[in-house]
Amino acid sequence: MAASRRLIAQDKVEAIMLGGTDLALVFKDAPAPFPLIDCAALHADALMERALG
Repeated sequence: MAASRRLIAQDKVEAIMLGGTDLALVFKDAPAPFPLIDCAALHADALMERALG
């Protein structure tokens, strides 16, 4: 968490990208204290859209 806050404060990043499929589980019960992008969820949504046509 400290690393994400430092990236946002010092490096002015707009969001943290969760690249691993299991990383989103860390924030399952409570929202992340920073903007995040869940890559696994984005891929799953795209696959479902494609599969359902």
